Amino acid sequence: MLSYKRVKNEHFIINGNSTVRVEPVITIPSPTSKGRTVKVFEVHQIVRENPANVIPRGALIALSFPNEHLGATEYVWLKEDRFEESFVPFQIADRKVNVEYANKLAKN
Repeated sequence: MLSYKRVKNEHFIINGNSTVRVEPVITIPSPTSKGRTVKVFEVHQIVRENPANVIPRGALIALSFPNEHLGATEYVWLKEDRFEESFVPFQIADRKVNVEYANKLAKN
């Protein structure tokens, strides 16, 4: 089960046995579904890791939220609705953003 939680000012993504603390990077309209918005998060901390699904610190994760749940403190993508958009492929095409992101990773 995939879920998102915001506790105070901290954001978490839980996917099965993995939990990561993330920070929002950018919010954009979904390129594939009307009525949805994609939030891109950067992984800042691995809280609980599933060895079969390793998520590296610094990775970007793009998740699709229904617009009516965009500001919610919790959201669960329903497993039985296999057509609900959840993870979205995301690529930074802007060279300046890529360079800034690479420099940020190098500092860490």
